[in-house]
Amino acid sequence: MWTNEHFTEGLSHYEAGRHWEAHESWEVLWRQTTDDQLRMLMQGLIQIAAACHKAYAQRDLASAQRLFARALDKFERLPDAVHGVDLARLRDDTEACRDVLEHDQDRGTLDA
Repeated sequence: MWTNEHFTEGLSHYEAGRHWEAHESWEVLWRQTTDDQLRMLMQGLIQIAAACHKAYAQRDLASAQRLFARALDKFERLPDAVHGVDLARLRDDTEACRDVLEHDQDRGTLDA
């Protein structure tokens, strides 16, 4: 997984704050794989990237909240690790993002 060019490219984009580009890179891997767990993982990551794009680029916090919730739903159906990805931590982080948008849409909190 960590050697797949689309995965690592998407991760680089995501870490640089290029959420839409991360979404696009990960979508290539999602479309190519036939592994059900990997497909669900990638779909969740795509939804996280889209949520960040909605929140930061478009300032559409309601849509971002829904996308975080959809990603979390997928991650909850997966084991704690999939293809070397720590899903337990990713679940916690996704839940925290969703909760910030659900309970505290203060601009400063979102940026933090």
